[in-house]
Amino acid sequence: MDTRNDTTPAGHGILVAASAGLLLAVGLHGIDHALQDRGVGGLSTEVFIGGTVNAVLAVLAFALALRGHRHAPVIAAGVGAYLAIGVTAAHFAPRWGAVSDPYSELSLGFLSWAAAGFEVACAAALAAVGVAVLRRRQTTGRLASR
Repeated sequence: MDTRNDTTPAGHGILVAASAGLLLAVGLHGIDHALQDRGVGGLSTEVFIGGTVNAVLAVLAFALALRGHRHAPVIAAGVGAYLAIGVTAAHFAPRWGAVSDPYSELSLGFLSWAAAGFEVACAAALAAVGVAVLRRRQTTGRLASR
């Protein structure tokens, strides 16, 4: 049984949950960076700015989802994909450029690897949820217009 009221967009709850998960993961990853021996001050300016952009995007995705904004699913899909690819490229790939911060070159413990991996997983999940909600809303809209 569908318990949504007529003003709640399809997929609202799962979109809020997935974006909250990403926000939590970005926060944990940021805290982990602060607790690493090198601290946040040991990050390059580019990596620090990249992490700040990631945090802002996670807040934006969460705020739009929470409000039930009509563009929340497409923003979620884009932000999720961007962060999943970006964090993977920054931390799990070999050094390749200014925003590269490969964990393989650092003596980091399990929790650092887990925090970055959790962020990638939550970002990928948000991207998938955003796409699924977009498809559901398109299908629901087509069915309603018949």
